[in-house]
Formats: sequence, structure tokens, C-alpha cells
Amino acid sequence: SRGLIGPFFYEGTVTGFVYLVMLRTSILPAIRALYGNERFYLQQDGATPHYQRDVRAYLEEILP
Repeated sequence: SRGLIGPFFYEGTVTGFVYLVMLRTSILPAIRALYGNERFYLQQDGATPHYQRDVRAYLEEILP
């Protein structure tokens, strides 16, 4: 295991849109830098932004 990625901090309310931007600009680039094209697991909790429709659609599109 290569460990955890983060933490990522944000001032304000994390909405689905904010989380999607964080995924695209910070979280997934950090994961890709560490793992390249190797398999990894993205674990999310039950926070509402994690299950927002656009977030789910984006993750389904880019992750196998």
C-alpha cells in the first residue's frame, strides 16, 4: 500500500459541484501521480456531495 492521499482542505460548504471540482483538480491528479495506471481504490463515506448525480456520473465515466 502506498498510503492515503490528502488531506484536502476547503473553506466553505462542500457541495456536489465543489467536490467534483476537487476530484478533477486535486484528488484524482494526486492519485494518478502516485499510482499511475495501476489499480487503486477510492473510498468515500456517506457524505451527500459524494453521491451527487454529476459526481457519480463523472466517477463512473473515468473509473473502471
